[in-house]
Amino acid sequence: MSRRRKTGLAFVLLPVLLVTSLILTGLILVYRPLPTIDGEYRLLGIDQRAEVDRDSYGVPHILAQNVHDLFYLQGYVTAQDRLFQMELYRRAGTGRRPRSGHMPTASTSSSSSTGSPCLSSS
Repeated sequence: MSRRRKTGLAFVLLPVLLVTSLILTGLILVYRPLPTIDGEYRLLGIDQRAEVDRDSYGVPHILAQNVHDLFYLQGYVTAQDRLFQMELYRRAGTGRRPRSGHMPTASTSSSSSTGSPCLSSS
């Protein structure tokens, strides 16, 4: 293969790899924060069988046989639901803005003495 042919091949493959990696990264960043709400899971820390049902609005209803399992699952479900917010604050804390259009932008208020992120709809 000549040097010119290798250079031409590199100019073709490099944009394809770049676009593919950007698409894959975008999909991971968009779908990773969403909680998994379907299926069955075995969680360490639960003593007996318990069930979490979500209604049409996404509100969880926990059916447990003892108080320990009830509160354990309540914490688990809350963590699932708050993962989106935690991801948003993590990005705001590192100074990165969300890439997807459905996430609100996070900006730091200059008038705030703590510098905590404030959400805006733009």
